[in-house]
Amino acid sequence: MKQEPKYIAFAQWCKENGVEHPGVDFPAVFGTRGELMGMAAKRDLPPCSAFLYVPFNLNINKHTIKMRSPQLWQEVFDPHPEVYKTHYDFEYLRIITYVFHEMLKGVDSFWHPYFEVISWSDIPMLWDDAELGEF
Repeated sequence: MKQEPKYIAFAQWCKENGVEHPGVDFPAVFGTRGELMGMAAKRDLPPCSAFLYVPFNLNINKHTIKMRSPQLWQEVFDPHPEVYKTHYDFEYLRIITYVFHEMLKGVDSFWHPYFEVISWSDIPMLWDDAELGEF
């Protein structure tokens, strides 16, 4: 699995952007059929020890959205304060809009290597009618 191009690209992207993971191995699969993918400890991890370091600039939040996409902020967020400033879920809506915007860029997105390896199972917009019907 680690030799798949998307995981090689993600590992390189992490390295280039300062991610450190001395205590964990990624990707690792679990379950009888490998249905769950995630990280696995490389060694015993003592309490209160760091095993994964992700720099602030790789967090998707107000500050990094403004830094990476000022045009989106000016053309979408600022003109619609009722959605992106005063709505009770405005912070979440900013992140959703930004992620959709970046996904539409495809391989041109800074986040493309990350998007390629994450599990989309928890994103209802990608569920089919049968999955939506379960709720």
